[in-house]
Amino acid sequence: MRTKACEFFVQPFLGKVKASLPPPPLPCRGGILADSMGLGKTVMLLALVQSSVINDREEPEGEKSTHNGSTLIVTPLSLLAQWQDEIESKTSLSYREYYGETKKVNVGVANVDVVLTTYGTLQSELYRARQRNQTDKSSSWLLRQTWKRIICD
Repeated sequence: MRTKACEFFVQPFLGKVKASLPPPPLPCRGGILADSMGLGKTVMLLALVQSSVINDREEPEGEKSTHNGSTLIVTPLSLLAQWQDEIESKTSLSYREYYGETKKVNVGVANVDVVLTTYGTLQSELYRARQRNQTDKSSSWLLRQTWKRIICD
């Protein structure tokens, strides 16, 4: 009969009991937000972007990251207006639409918090880069950027 208590760790999701502490989880580098329609996924993601923009502005100058600070949102054309409305009504984020380098609407797209584009635009940029056999993606502004975050709706 044992008279001394011993430590153990229960992992209910795995259905395991171990005598040693489990290792810490790996840092998260992405995720899937798969809530049902109408539960506010767009607003949740914009809140995440807004909070990181505020944190980046408060970051000391010497500790800036290598990304350009912008978030790329890729969405079907039918949802583009919804993203624009949500950004304007619920955040103070600056944004621009990107439809390719030949369109006039792209003026000032480099220094904004959010860049909105469509899957069709992204597909054509990738296609043009592949046609030109440019492995460094130098033919496309969209592909040259190092994005802080990419959201695919």
